[in-house]
Amino acid sequence: MATTIEEPPRTDAAPGRSERAARSGVGPLERQRRRVFWPFTAPALIVYAVLFVAPVGYALWTSLYAWDGMGEMEWRGPRNYLLLFQDPRFRTSLFNTLELMVVGGTITFVLSFALTLVLREMRARLFARSVLFFPSLVNGMVFGIAAGFLFSPTGPVNQALKVFGVTTPPKWLSTDNLLPMVLGTLVWTATGYYTSIIMAAVDQIPDYLYEAAELDGAGPFQRFRHITLPCAWDVIAVSARCCGPSAR
Repeated sequence: MATTIEEPPRTDAAPGRSERAARSGVGPLERQRRRVFWPFTAPALIVYAVLFVAPVGYALWTSLYAWDGMGEMEWRGPRNYLLLFQDPRFRTSLFNTLELMVVGGTITFVLSFALTLVLREMRARLFARSVLFFPSLVNGMVFGIAAGFLFSPTGPVNQALKVFGVTTPPKWLSTDNLLPMVLGTLVWTATGYYTSIIMAAVDQIPDYLYEAAELDGAGPFQRFRHITLPCAWDVIAVSARCCGPSAR
């Protein structure tokens, strides 16, 4: 009886694409992501470079010259910045801007984070989110005009304080109180914006995770620590880095 001897597979042949991918530990999903990364990212990078990086670079280049925008440019180098920092008005503007960014950004993120925890357990959270988001849709000039009307010396706020016995109401729009007023208005308009972003990430968390945690006896803080925070951490981290009245 004849027997057939199977020829062993050749080992000297070059491995195929699937074998190389298997050896490198890269799965098909990761390969697909790498394949579509640049086609999806390149248009956004080009637009960002044209509309943001290029103008900023041009502004930095022209800031090293004495130029009125029309005539001949004269090189001055870093002397422009030395003169700028010697101006007390510029230093005051710089400190006020930093205060709005740091203090306002911190307050905005803390309020947005706290409101997210509260709205997560509310039944009417969609309506509450709409109310919080509404100020971010209104132009800032409207708030400036409204604040000038409400907090003027003869405005409704001071008139209401006089009704309650306050004979000398504070000067809300004075120079000493102007920065806190601007800070409060900016925080008010930005809080709803970031609350909506964080809540959108929280809404993507499956409900069965919270139901399973409740069955295991987890309280609200434990559910937030072990479910909400890890699952929405990417969005929370981005909001924390970008948060601030001037970030929008």
